[in-house]
Amino acid sequence: MRLIKLDICNFRVLRNVHLEFPDALIGIIGQNGSGKSSIVEAIAWALYGNQVARSGKDEIKSSFAGGAENCEVSLEFEINRQPYRVVRRLSGRRERPEVELYRGGVSASVGSTETRAYVEQLLGLDWRGFLTSFLARQQELNALSDLMPSKRREHLAGMLGIERLDRAIQRIREDVRVSSEKGEYIEQQLAQKEPLEVDITRLREHIDLLERQQDMQSGACNRTKLRLDELTAAYREHEAGKSACSQLSARIEAQQTTADNLREQIGNSSAEVADLENAQRELNDLERELQEFESFKNQFEKLMEIKSRAAHRTAISEQIESAKVDKEGLEQRQKVNRELLDRSATELGKIPENIEQLHKSGRENLDAARAEWSHLQAGIEATERELAKLKDQILSIAEIGPDTVCDRCHRPFGDDLPAIKAHLDREHRELMGRLQTFKEQIPAKQANGEKLREEVAKLEQQCKRKFELETQLEATLKEEQDLTQRLDNTSKQLDKLAAQLKELGEFEFDRAEYERVATRVTELEKLNERRNQITGSLRRLEPARRELQRSEEKLSRLTMEMEKLKQEQREIGFDESEFKRVASDLSAVQQHFEKEKEAVASTVKELELARREHDLKGEQLDGLKKAAEELEALRTDRYHGERLSRLFADFRMYLIARIRPRLSELASELLSEMTAGKYGLVELDEDYNLRILDYSQFFGVDRFSGGEKDLANLCLRLAISLALSESAGLERSFVILDEVFGSQDDERRDLIFKGLVGLKNRFPQVFLITHVEEIRDRVEYLVEVRPSEAGWSEVRVSGSVV
Repeated sequence: MRLIKLDICNFRVLRNVHLEFPDALIGIIGQNGSGKSSIVEAIAWALYGNQVARSGKDEIKSSFAGGAENCEVSLEFEINRQPYRVVRRLSGRRERPEVELYRGGVSASVGSTETRAYVEQLLGLDWRGFLTSFLARQQELNALSDLMPSKRREHLAGMLGIERLDRAIQRIREDVRVSSEKGEYIEQQLAQKEPLEVDITRLREHIDLLERQQDMQSGACNRTKLRLDELTAAYREHEAGKSACSQLSARIEAQQTTADNLREQIGNSSAEVADLENAQRELNDLERELQEFESFKNQFEKLMEIKSRAAHRTAISEQIESAKVDKEGLEQRQKVNRELLDRSATELGKIPENIEQLHKSGRENLDAARAEWSHLQAGIEATERELAKLKDQILSIAEIGPDTVCDRCHRPFGDDLPAIKAHLDREHRELMGRLQTFKEQIPAKQANGEKLREEVAKLEQQCKRKFELETQLEATLKEEQDLTQRLDNTSKQLDKLAAQLKELGEFEFDRAEYERVATRVTELEKLNERRNQITGSLRRLEPARRELQRSEEKLSRLTMEMEKLKQEQREIGFDESEFKRVASDLSAVQQHFEKEKEAVASTVKELELARREHDLKGEQLDGLKKAAEELEALRTDRYHGERLSRLFADFRMYLIARIRPRLSELASELLSEMTAGKYGLVELDEDYNLRILDYSQFFGVDRFSGGEKDLANLCLRLAISLALSESAGLERSFVILDEVFGSQDDERRDLIFKGLVGLKNRFPQVFLITHVEEIRDRVEYLVEVRPSEAGWSEVRVSGSVV
């Protein structure tokens, strides 16, 4: 499998990232938390979805992405030269999961479940197997040598997938345990079979007894029902007579109420007619008094018009005085504003027009001076660190002799010791010269920086003053236009008001005459309103007289009908005492009938319960017969399960025995390639301790240097990845090493790096994820991940591949 291209949008801290992966030693560098491991996580997420994520689904989409924006990862790769592309996204505000896989540009699967199954079949690996095969972390390398033997075996079993076989064995044993417990439970149930058969016989006899009792109770109930029907017919006959009398009484009572209402209505109508006749006489008196109403009304309207014109003339005069005051204030403000315009324009002309460009150039020169000074400081600190380290080496070399054995190669120094000392002295002199050069440059750089800082401060002050003057000038010009417009409007308003005042002319308004006429008009309007009320009410006089006559006639007819109804009631002849006697007999027989019905219902219910219990016991007996058959099947399943568990356990021992030699073989090949043949053979003992052949003898990795130990553990980890890939039938093309440098010193780091270069023939693509900045110049293709002030990380690519 070979990676080709990766596109990331709104994934974790990555905003928009486009990466192409050549066949090379690829370094992914960034500080902790910058998002470099998110690139690897995005690759696995595109293939396998949320199950490979380090957190829940809600934290995958970037926090800085908008609600409607998508989180999306597109990965292009090839297997056996066949290209594939998988696109996975969380879509919209609800983060709806979507995924589609293309084979050679044609859609091959759509949807999470279908695509995951397709990827697992294509790679021959589930997501755990994929991470184990292609990704190696520092903590895994440490575990290979630092753990106790039992823990190391468990750790390797997990990486090799053997724990799935352990889970299968555990599941089989659990099934056997469940079968045993279920069989014991069924045996306990079968002990109840004989008592159950006795209960069924007893219930059959009880059912026969209840059926005979039901027949006798039903006969008695039928005879009581006949007597109840006879009494019901007699009761209904008496009840009909009572109902007829009650209806007549109700009609008589209703007509009596109607007659009372008519008498009250006649009294009200008589009073209304008398009141209307009095109103007619009052109306005649009002007509005589209102004869002068129209003349007073016309006179009042003329006086109102004169009053309105007088008020209008007063308002116009007040507006003219106010407008004159406003005009004087506006003219004074305009004078002050024009003086401010002249002062601002004069001061602005003294500032250079290109002041912004001068300020920008000054800032750039100052930044460049600061960068040069920082570079010198960094050079001084780095040189002092190298001098301190070199002094320690010189002191150490001075204390040893030619017979001293090297702690790395385990060979004596011999004749090489003087040359080593001379080399260290020469290197010390060179470092001292470089340090002196750096320090001599510092004073000049500081003086130049101070001068540039003063110039930039002065230019910045002029830029600020120019902006203030331009803003002030713009606001003053705008106010000048506004004042001119307002003065023009005020002059036009004064002309218009003067014309309106002239148009009104001269006239006199008599307020005392106005008040006298207004008072008289108010009095006459009240009298006119009373006249209109009386005129409206007199329309009811004739209808009220006719309504009084109709009510008197209706009362006479109603009195005659009431006498006829009372005569019909006397002819029915209803006897209340006889009716009560029949009702009492009916109630007694009805209560007796209900008791007999309850007895029959009780017997029927008891019979139904007995039959239901009988059927239930029969079903239980049938169930016990089936349980006996199930018990035999469970015993057979338990036998086969125990046998299968033993077979799986034997297969696990066989598998482990086969894997250990293959891991030793692969690790030996890798170590030989990475050490240029210095170490060519590795073995794993029964506790999976790593042992290396040196001078025809196997030694534990603790005998070797730290860098060689790290290299051996890395080879074993890569051997595990190769073994998993072989079992999946997958072509190896890349490996990802996450922080494998750990906290090694320069020498151990250099040894691992040289070893990785030797893997290019076996792994065309080697990814190094690290925070160690020193490797940037040693990788062929560099991917830098840096946090930005905007909240996301930026990715920059550099390097070339031959």
